[in-house]
Amino acid sequence: MDFGGEFITTVTDIDGNEHEVTVQYKGYYFPAKLNGSPENSYPAEGELTELEVDFPAGIEFDDLEDYLHNKAWEHFENGRF
Repeated sequence: MDFGGEFITTVTDIDGNEHEVTVQYKGYYFPAKLNGSPENSYPAEGELTELEVDFPAGIEFDDLEDYLHNKAWEHFENGRF
């Protein structure tokens, strides 16, 4: 299943100032199938295929890729259940 979403989060620049940024993401997710015979069972699979962030111009940030990637998955998971 393809999915996508958008959320606002706060990030800190290299000078310690906080900024709100808008994050847009897209990806796919296939839930696990754990019942039935072993040959017909499989683990969950998913990936973010796009991650766009509206950073303020002229502001420097440390590497936020892992943090924002995890926040996007968290946003998806919270909306899925």
